[in-house]
Amino acid sequence: MKLSISVAAGTCLATLVLASCGGSDPGSETAPTSSARTLTAEQYYDKVHGGWLGSAIGGSFGANFQRMNKNDIELFLTESEQWPLTDYVKTAPPWVPPGMGGMGGMGVPVAPPTAYTGNEWGPAGFGPDDDILFQVANLLLLEEKGLDITSQDVADNWLAKFSTHEATNTGGAVRIAEDLLKQGVRPPESGQHERGEMMGGQMKGEFWGYLLPGNPEAAAEYGRIDAEVAFFGDGINGEMFMAAVTAEAFFESDAVIALALLYGDGDFDKAISIATMAGWDTDTNTADVAPVMGIILGASAIDEKWTAPIANIMRTDVRGAEELQIDELARRTVEIGMMMTAAKSAGRVEITD
Repeated sequence: MKLSISVAAGTCLATLVLASCGGSDPGSETAPTSSARTLTAEQYYDKVHGGWLGSAIGGSFGANFQRMNKNDIELFLTESEQWPLTDYVKTAPPWVPPGMGGMGGMGVPVAPPTAYTGNEWGPAGFGPDDDILFQVANLLLLEEKGLDITSQDVADNWLAKFSTHEATNTGGAVRIAEDLLKQGVRPPESGQHERGEMMGGQMKGEFWGYLLPGNPEAAAEYGRIDAEVAFFGDGINGEMFMAAVTAEAFFESDAVIALALLYGDGDFDKAISIATMAGWDTDTNTADVAPVMGIILGASAIDEKWTAPIANIMRTDVRGAEELQIDELARRTVEIGMMMTAAKSAGRVEITD
């Protein structure tokens, strides 16, 4: 699904949503400010942990309504006595298998790879899912190669760590890009194809915000580097937007994603419910809203009703990272983020002991 709005400049729009738009170039290592923004190491970890938990919660919460429109979602929940939706759905909507009316059929959800309902959740945890796949792979890339990466590094790492044709629930745009990469096409040309403005970049942008708190310009630039492997135009802008929103969320708490953040009133439950009830690509949009709320509030403020079924477990299709503990994933992210903040946000953001 193509982004519903044109994000002419991902970093500028994101900061307008949350605060105000600065004038420095994306990716600049320093920016003139009157004083550095500060986070303690404990606050930083809690917020990153909240972001990763939000990804798992949002993905599982929205998965059962994938490709449904908002009217059908409301009708199903009303008829099944689950309206209003304030927790994981107890009973999922019926779905049509692939091949029986298309990918789930118009207005009918595509079944998630595992059950994420109150009445049937198993196994405990979240994933594998493509909303997490690329983010975990990018973490491994940074751990192995360091902070200064190129789009070709991202592409090479992708091909080494997983195949989108074999992974769970990946979109057509990234599969096309993988085929082009295997034919020797290099980024950004690998993103220049008929599905290159779809929303697959949006779903992985928050990872760059985790690493660059308070520096939306630099986060958006990493988002561009990542996105252009498989996308162009609005496909790139969507990832830049999410990277910038997430980076700014560490210091701002006043922003279908902007709608949920703006009208969620700072309430985790309300924000992710709005994102899911809007329909269509419910797992991706909710898995973008929930990490931002997780950063704003921190892991410690997320209700146990959301975290208990996740059981601190994240599963992926990345070779060598098939099952991860979410708190450990957050710790590894923070380690890279501390180095990246020191290198890219000097004089602008400081993480203190």
